[in-house]
Amino acid sequence: SELIGDDMDPAVQTLFEHLEDMPTAAIGAVVHRGADEYVHPWLPPDGLRVRSLIRRFRRVSPPRLSVVVLTGIDWPAHRYGPKSAWVKINLRKLDRRIGRLFDLLKKRGLDQSTYVFLTADHGHSHVKGRINMYEHLSRLGFDVLDKFLYTLRSEGFTSYDAVLWMAGVGYSFLYL
Repeated sequence: SELIGDDMDPAVQTLFEHLEDMPTAAIGAVVHRGADEYVHPWLPPDGLRVRSLIRRFRRVSPPRLSVVVLTGIDWPAHRYGPKSAWVKINLRKLDRRIGRLFDLLKKRGLDQSTYVFLTADHGHSHVKGRINMYEHLSRLGFDVLDKFLYTLRSEGFTSYDAVLWMAGVGYSFLYL
């Protein structure tokens, strides 16, 4: 995750840098350059990340911009399935915690001046079939760089027809 921050052009301001005169927080965010407060993406789990945000909104001067990345349900959804009991229980817990955040915003009179955006990187579905992309592309005549890691970035790409990065149990990134 630090590589993404290093790849960013330092001449381009992040939202945190643009709001340098206001309190900001990046909780679990990969891009955090300029944030007053930063909680590393690996810790804590989703519920604790929201609780951390709630603590910040109890302050006299709450953050004017908070970016909170909630990825804790992603791995178990891959592992146990998107409709598994584990995922359902933890989505309900997260929903209650977010409800507490909205209750606090209303209680403090911040509900009409605070924007909350909920986004996701992808959805989940059950995978019924699989294809070995490396073998398939090779059979089609592509020279494939397999098992690409982000840390390699673009070095050596020009000598391959395709770059394949397996990014989970049901999908991959393919660069031609």
